Amino acid sequence: MDEYTPLLEFLHRLQPLDEIEKKEIRSFFEPAIYKKGEYISEYGKVNDKLTFVQQGFCRVYVIDLEGNEVTIHMAGNVDFVGAISSFLTQKPSEEYVQAVTDAVVLNIGYRKLQELYQLRPKWERIGRMIMEALFLRKQQRVISFINETAETRYRNLMERKPDMLLNVPNQYTASFLGIKPETLSRIRSRIS
Repeated sequence: MDEYTPLLEFLHRLQPLDEIEKKEIRSFFEPAIYKKGEYISEYGKVNDKLTFVQQGFCRVYVIDLEGNEVTIHMAGNVDFVGAISSFLTQKPSEEYVQAVTDAVVLNIGYRKLQELYQLRPKWERIGRMIMEALFLRKQQRVISFINETAETRYRNLMERKPDMLLNVPNQYTASFLGIKPETLSRIRSRIS
């Protein structure tokens, strides 16, 4: 298994890939390693890359009006992450994207992605499917804040991403769930 295998398997689940297409992916995505705490994208700068997290965890966060960090997206272990609005519009980002553990990733730049899309309609279709999935995840998150309790959100996270709960610091998990770390501790002790 080489460094591209997790991405190729992820993409292959969306649309079967032949050997030529696998070579194209290898030539367009670049491997990188981010240390815990390192930024992939920062507020006020144009995000010029889409990141596939092969190993590790990253978060997307914003600063609220009171100066607090609010985690709005978590990604890790075979998932895409990025300041998506900035990436798509090529305008300065309103978000930060940060590695919360050491992270092994593959990046594709905006221009490289546009070149990949030009190669064949399949790449545009896969790109659309990835963006649709990211949109739906954000939509479901918004609805969960309206229709679910913090405990229900935590239980759902336990079911969908148990590895995240084991590897991401509690403060980021609590922020992602829209609660204080103390509330997260109380929920965990009730469930145990």
